[in-house]
Formats: sequence, structure tokens, C-alpha cells
Amino acid sequence: LDSGIPLVATDIWSHRQVLDETVCFLTTLEPEDFGRGILEALTNQPERTRRTAAAKRLYAEKYARKVYVGKMRHLLRLIS
Repeated sequence: LDSGIPLVATDIWSHRQVLDETVCFLTTLEPEDFGRGILEALTNQPERTRRTAAAKRLYAEKYARKVYVGKMRHLLRLIS
């Protein structure tokens, strides 16, 4: 999410737990559709820029190390 590289993922439940259309290019499981997603990520510069920026924001807000450490500290305070 933080790499700046556009993500292409299949639209399955496990991916949807973290990803949506705002942060990546979602496709069906069909190879042709996955190829279309890759092609769109490579050729649609405005969408690529928008989605990679949104992915970086999502990472910073929910998954960065400092966020993880904060959550772990909070949990440890709750159980101690």
C-alpha cells in the first residue's frame, strides 16, 4: 500500500477486508479481466495516481508501524 506502485487485486472477500476501488484496481478471477486491470493500472495515469495516493493514505492511517505499535500498547494497557 505504501510502495507507490499501483495494486491490482482480485475482488474476493479476503482482499475486500483491506482493499476497495479507491486504493487498487479490482478485477474478477478471470485471467482476461485481471489482464484488463493490469493494463488499466499501467495506462490510466490519473486513476493510477489517485489510487496509489489513496493507498498510501490508508497505509499511514491504519497499517503503518506506528499505528500498529499504538494499537498494541493500547491492548496491553487494557489487559494489564
